[in-house]
Amino acid sequence: MFKQNELLRDKGMGRFRELLMGITEDPAMLIWLDGAQNRKASPNENYGREIMEVFTIGVGNYTEDDVKAAARAFTGYQIDKSGSSFFNPKQHDDGTKTFLGQTGNFGPQDIVSILASHPATAKSIARKLFAYFAYDNPSDDTVSRIANVYTRTDGDIKAVVEAILNSDEFWSAQAHLGLVKSPVEYLTTALRSLGATVNPKAAVATLNSMGQLPFDPPSVFGWPDGAAWINTSTMLDRYNFPLRIQDLDNATLAFEDSVDTATRTLLPEGLPSDVLQVIEQSTDSFPAERQKVRNIIRLTMSTPYYNLN
Repeated sequence: MFKQNELLRDKGMGRFRELLMGITEDPAMLIWLDGAQNRKASPNENYGREIMEVFTIGVGNYTEDDVKAAARAFTGYQIDKSGSSFFNPKQHDDGTKTFLGQTGNFGPQDIVSILASHPATAKSIARKLFAYFAYDNPSDDTVSRIANVYTRTDGDIKAVVEAILNSDEFWSAQAHLGLVKSPVEYLTTALRSLGATVNPKAAVATLNSMGQLPFDPPSVFGWPDGAAWINTSTMLDRYNFPLRIQDLDNATLAFEDSVDTATRTLLPEGLPSDVLQVIEQSTDSFPAERQKVRNIIRLTMSTPYYNLN
């Protein structure tokens, strides 16, 4: 899973075709979706199905025959004793296949290329990336405009992300505080803003209790998002996380002037005056500056404003 994470970091902002090919050959994916057991004599359909349903064109854009053809095209991958993947031609079905209306002696790269250039993939990637950065359920017009960037640039993910971040929708009121921070976002943004650290084991335990254990997603779909991150259990963990932050002495300089200055360390745009008043009243009872600072941080991070992007 660490190697897969490195792959995503390396290819995530390049051509989608290259990322998809990398994932196809990735040992973790080959294990997860039984690609390493996909043989010419007995094709395994798991990856052939998921690459269409989850990663590219989506449900309704392929048939069971397409799944079977993709499974045959992906035969031949194996994993050696070192944990690296390799392609074994002897286990590959090199016969003629018909896939999404095209016929040929297709192998893994052919299937990936057909899927990466498919119009439904352009819309799927545009919709998913927009929902990740801006808000859920974008309009069809918005998706089509972003998908056109994908098509025009031959699947350049960096160009697609740039188009999203420069769009009017991204800067609209609907996008403001329209997304729930994932546990990793919640934790890392706090530590970066405060210039603080946390014990690695405590960080992992906190993320796990919040529902996002690093390198261990619950399924091939990844982790859930949005409102799924918020419930009575996970909110309690979020509320208590500031108690585990170390090195807050390094952050106290930002808290000398006022509660407003302190909260802006975490939320540069500031909090509403009524929320600031509640935080100030709640921390006045702490005579020790260190206790007051920590509780300002705790209360700020427990507001809806901090838990949203």
